[in-house]
Amino acid sequence: MPYTVYILHSLTKDKYYIGYTADLNARIIRHNQKSKGFTGSTNDWVLEHRF
Repeated sequence: MPYTVYILHSLTKDKYYIGYTADLNARIIRHNQKSKGFTGSTNDWVLEHRF
């Protein structure tokens, strides 16, 4: 199963997040849902780049 490395950016936090996943679309949706963790406190994460 191929994986994608990706970089997200949040304007609210003015922070970047680097991750990897096999299902990029589903993963971005999960990042933008309120939850615990680094990306959970805001829901404005946008894809900046993928490899």
